[in-house]
Amino acid sequence: MYRGYKLVSAPPPSGGSTVIQILQILEHFDLAKNPPTSSGNIHLMTEAMKRGFADFTAFIGDPDFERIPLDNLLLEAYAKKRAAEIRADILSPATGGGEPITRESGSTTALCVVDRKGNIVTLTQTLSDFFGAKAAIAGTGIILNNEMRNFSNGGVNSLKPGKRMRTTISPMIVPKNGKPIAALGTAGAARIISTTTILASNLLDHKMGIQEAIESPRYFARDALNELQVEKGIPHDTLDALERLGYSLKQRGDYDPFFGSAQGIVIDPDNRKRIGGG
Repeated sequence: MYRGYKLVSAPPPSGGSTVIQILQILEHFDLAKNPPTSSGNIHLMTEAMKRGFADFTAFIGDPDFERIPLDNLLLEAYAKKRAAEIRADILSPATGGGEPITRESGSTTALCVVDRKGNIVTLTQTLSDFFGAKAAIAGTGIILNNEMRNFSNGGVNSLKPGKRMRTTISPMIVPKNGKPIAALGTAGAARIISTTTILASNLLDHKMGIQEAIESPRYFARDALNELQVEKGIPHDTLDALERLGYSLKQRGDYDPFFGSAQGIVIDPDNRKRIGGG
């Protein structure tokens, strides 16, 4: 749950539970009182994301092979404990031994659809690298992915026969009173988790429309890094304040695909009107 809304996303070994965990941490802060691109909000969001990524690295793998403490990770008490670690005026040190990012997926696709009855599908699929394994199934045109490189050298995401590798894919549906009111999806490798978190907060905290939520500038930090990647459009005074907090900023372009190519649909709960954004 987040701000009274139920959240539905992909289970392990995907990243949906991590998005939900981050949002549960953020529920302990009043994000709506400040603009979404204020230094205070970006700092709080980033601190929560770093803790979610740390737990993603430590605990998320294929539940058919590993014991995933999902119930504990999503406990309200655990979210409260993680939120208590965050200071609004201090940049916390690295929160875990995150895996270094050596290569980034370049060929992930996300789409959202809704039919006349209000049924929703949000779908994310990936080849990992462009053209994946660069091999196709004869006669089909279907290109095989190279997702096996997303296994880790050890831990819960280590390679085993028949095991599914961990992925950050995090499609999300938001129901209210038992009816879906929003579908969200994005590409973007590790930024899928951070961008989906930002989209959900933009919709539910800041009451943005879906297109505004998607176009709002994005940012990204991993668990073991103080580097903060920021999209063009974040105010200069915000960037200056983040640097004073100790962030090492790396600025990127406007609507940079590094942060993902998001899609979303919102269904008005009163008149059931569908509004799409991308």
